[in-house]
Amino acid sequence: MIINYLSTGKHAMQSSVLYQFRKVSFVLLFLISVLCTYSQSKTTNRILFIFDDSFSMNGPWNSNIKIEVAKKVMGEFLDSLKNIPNLELALRCYGHTTFFRPERNCEDTKLEVAFAPAKTNTEKIKQRILKLEPMGTTPIAYSLGQCINDFPVCNSCRNIVILITDGIEECGGNPCQVSIDMQKKGIFLRPFVIGVGLDVKFADVFACMGKFYDVSNEANFKDVLKLVLTESLSQTTVEVDLLDIHKKLKRMLT
Repeated sequence: MIINYLSTGKHAMQSSVLYQFRKVSFVLLFLISVLCTYSQSKTTNRILFIFDDSFSMNGPWNSNIKIEVAKKVMGEFLDSLKNIPNLELALRCYGHTTFFRPERNCEDTKLEVAFAPAKTNTEKIKQRILKLEPMGTTPIAYSLGQCINDFPVCNSCRNIVILITDGIEECGGNPCQVSIDMQKKGIFLRPFVIGVGLDVKFADVFACMGKFYDVSNEANFKDVLKLVLTESLSQTTVEVDLLDIHKKLKRMLT
């Protein structure tokens, strides 16, 4: 009786050890598989610039008018993006096709340059911006909503929006709500908003829409663009992937 009990206990212990060994082996194989897959995959960062070309961009700012400063700074900034790997760029403008009088065109927005690798698109975007002439109104909410069509389907992409504007919504839309809705749908991450010569009292208006930066002069404009680029590219999907892996492993070991 005692011998049978000991034998049974020993057998149960061996089975338990074997089970744990098999589970650990499976986990190791899973990790190897994940690491191999991850090492072969690359995340593409896609930045959509939404550029304000409304009539108010003709206003004076420092030693020039806003649109000319914006063209110069954006041109220099785009040159710095040319050789960044796994980066695609696109350009949407608003307020650039219809004069704001006698009637505002609140659908005056267009994807001017579709997504392509930075190496080829930097020059295209520069040339398109150089040809812009401020004309119309400021349909920010509508422009954000149209972004849903700007990002082609991609399972390994991070979609980033950088809005450059000198004014607030002028067409009765709700940019904050549109931004929130688009983020919930996974169309893009929380946008970056750069205010060009804006009154600081408007900071709260944009804070609910995305991360707001106020630029007061040309030098500040350059620095903010560099900062936004660093912030937008620093949050890689590695963190998300590792969290997902951790959750899966936890389920396996319980």
